[in-house]
Amino acid sequence: MLDPVWAPHHANAPQRIFDALPDVPPLVVHLAAWRLRALATPAVALAGGADDWPDVAAIHDFLFPSPTAPLPACRLPRLAEAAARLALAVQRRETIGIHGDYDVDGVTSTALLATWLRGLGLAVEIVLPNRGDGYGLSNGALESLAARGCRLVVAVDCGITALTEAARARELGLDLIVLDHHVPGPELPEVAFLIASRLPEADVAEHCLAAVGLAFRLCEAMVHAGVGEERDLTRLLDLVALGTIADVCPLTGQNRPLVRLGLVALRAGGRPGVAALASSARLQQAHLSADDVAFRLGPRLNAAGRLGDPRLAFDLLVTDDTARAAILAGELERLNRERQRLTEAALAAAMQQLGSVNGAPKLLIATGTDWPLGIVGLVAGKLAERYHRPAVALATTATGYAGSARSVDGFDMAAALLGCRDLLIRGGGHARAVGLTLEAAALAPLRLRLQQLAEEQIGAEQLRPRLAVEAKVRLKTLTPELLRALDHLGPFGEGNRPPLLQADRVGVAGASRVGKERQHVQLRLRQGTTMCKAVQFDIDPATLPAVGTHVDVLFVPQLDLYDGAERVELRVVAMRPAS
Repeated sequence: MLDPVWAPHHANAPQRIFDALPDVPPLVVHLAAWRLRALATPAVALAGGADDWPDVAAIHDFLFPSPTAPLPACRLPRLAEAAARLALAVQRRETIGIHGDYDVDGVTSTALLATWLRGLGLAVEIVLPNRGDGYGLSNGALESLAARGCRLVVAVDCGITALTEAARARELGLDLIVLDHHVPGPELPEVAFLIASRLPEADVAEHCLAAVGLAFRLCEAMVHAGVGEERDLTRLLDLVALGTIADVCPLTGQNRPLVRLGLVALRAGGRPGVAALASSARLQQAHLSADDVAFRLGPRLNAAGRLGDPRLAFDLLVTDDTARAAILAGELERLNRERQRLTEAALAAAMQQLGSVNGAPKLLIATGTDWPLGIVGLVAGKLAERYHRPAVALATTATGYAGSARSVDGFDMAAALLGCRDLLIRGGGHARAVGLTLEAAALAPLRLRLQQLAEEQIGAEQLRPRLAVEAKVRLKTLTPELLRALDHLGPFGEGNRPPLLQADRVGVAGASRVGKERQHVQLRLRQGTTMCKAVQFDIDPATLPAVGTHVDVLFVPQLDLYDGAERVELRVVAMRPAS
């Protein structure tokens, strides 16, 4: 296990900010001020400039946004033109083709557009490729949609690198709208309307949008063009939250209000498929959190595309039939359990290949002959987390390899693949996550080139997890009222993590190993007269503290309901002997 670096906690904001918000707990003011400061001017915030603090009104609006405030305006280039083309399709009663992707972002994007366009009276034809078909647009899919009477096709969560497919669409007489948030290549496809959040001309506030966010903004632009009702847009926000969170997009910028409102819609119900999925995952729908979406609902929806047909997840999200929703959710539950079993087996095999962390290269590549394509991304992600370095997991195919890579801060995996494109059949994605296919003979040179890039770009300090401490606290200050106030910083997820707090010289009053393989530890921690229950997951047995010793602890506070009463618990991230 890697020993993490404890980054120093933030100094307090100026006293004038606390004085101006006397009704807000000081810890909440401190955290909100630092998060807004870092988002606005990351480099200056790290340097600690004196005059770059957000104003009090911005902090207040961040913590207490008005429920009636409109969403921030979206300024994506060509969005209005694409909305106008769809408005024309509504007038002409055209059949619209939607080409999605097999992950949750692609499926929710497809479901959102299909629901919206069918609500406007249009016939919609759907293509959701299986993983075996390969990622992205294909000529065969475009030809199929053209044969089904489509003259306008919307590609969601794919298309930014589809050069030959864009040419084929023109040959078929198809107008093509591309909604994609992946990193573009050196050449862009020639399509009628290219709407991509990662293009240089896009406003920085839109860079974080997932494909489902782009799809929502397209529907919103149609309303601004006079087609559709604004009240119907709110019924789509639950899908925006599902896709954005499950695709691990940052919950900042445009995404924060979209996901915040989307979680409200998820909790309110109204979509039988979500209710059935929550029930299958043993979750209370009225209390769904971003974590529930990320770790419980998202994996179940993703299981369809990983091991089966993504149409299963699509059908669940669009059905109005409660009985059918229960059947579909049950099938997703079965697939998810199988996905867990296969992932654990493949991860064990990959770790056996790679050996210990000590002496491992700065970039890892593991291969498996019997790994399903749908789990290689999960294996790569778990390897990157355990070894804290970029990791590539490849499954063998009839002609070579196909797989995924996951990265760490400071190493742009999408840019690295661009530097290796002569060795790939296909590849692309984000800085932190990419997919790739290659011929068997290309594996050795690809390994050499990627590892050389990693050696050049990754310093020794990047090979250890860095834990950014946001504040030091005393355990006695952690009341249920304070934790409810901390919720105003959310929704929490990628780019907006739950507060990571530090408490020093905490006594260990109890410690016991729990879990099927005794891989977790339950703790009773005491500081002064305050006692807290705590848990740490996947702990290294060698680091288990002895009862009676004192530790410094990094943790995320959380509320637990026990026998009808609220109590504060700590989810421990790291511990060390008390300094």
